[in-house]
Amino acid sequence: MCAGANVAQVQARVPAEVLARAELSMLVKGRIDVEPDGRVSAIRVDDEAEYSEAVMRFVRDTVRGWEFEPIIQQGQAVAFTTPMSLRLVASQAGGGAFDIRIASQSFSEYDPQDRSIVRNDRMQPPRYPEAAYRAGITGTVYLALAVGRDGKVVEVAAKQVDLTSAGNERQMQQARQILADASLQAARRWTFLPPETGDDAVAQSWVVQVPVSFQLAGTAERLPSSRWLPYIPGPRLEVPFLQDEDEPVNTALADGGVYMSGRTGPRLKLPQDN
Repeated sequence: MCAGANVAQVQARVPAEVLARAELSMLVKGRIDVEPDGRVSAIRVDDEAEYSEAVMRFVRDTVRGWEFEPIIQQGQAVAFTTPMSLRLVASQAGGGAFDIRIASQSFSEYDPQDRSIVRNDRMQPPRYPEAAYRAGITGTVYLALAVGRDGKVVEVAAKQVDLTSAGNERQMQQARQILADASLQAARRWTFLPPETGDDAVAQSWVVQVPVSFQLAGTAERLPSSRWLPYIPGPRLEVPFLQDEDEPVNTALADGGVYMSGRTGPRLKLPQDN
């Protein structure tokens, strides 16, 4: 799900002081083919025709320059294909131009048939808060949950709340709190299916991440996945039960998934790794 408006609509409803520093964002999903030496050999973008030539050129040029850590099977590096989800962010560069960057990337994919991971059992989405509906508030809450062996939520916290609708600083702080509270209230009632196979099956608890998107009714059907939306990322929030508080929030996780901490998929080499 996604919610937002085109640039002209954004300008009409966002205060000038916010618009001056506002960014736009979209998710780009697809798959990457990787050679045994870790170099990218091919990129396939979902719904490619929906994206502008400039966006596709940026994605291809950037991803083709990536290098992954090799995957070793039976002592040999092998070719592989990985899912790809990219959070693109466009910042104003002056003169009506925008600079595009990849703010976050994910190479994991939620598979509800994979019995080696924590899976969705009962996850009723939160009700859209009436105050948020009246104010036209939209955004995504990134939740962290500790799940016990009985599948129940032991602890839950909001790691970050990103908005796709804007206001002044006080309004946006209140908006983030409204969306976070609604997400937390719903998440405390969720239940999950623990891992049944693999190394994680013997753990006493697991930490998962779940993105919760708040979207005004009817807009999902009208908006293509390639639509730039207003992007006002929130601050990283403290989560006491997480071991690595320095780990950045992955804002490229696709809606509808349950993502286990430590299951990040293939590892992208950083410049200092080369």
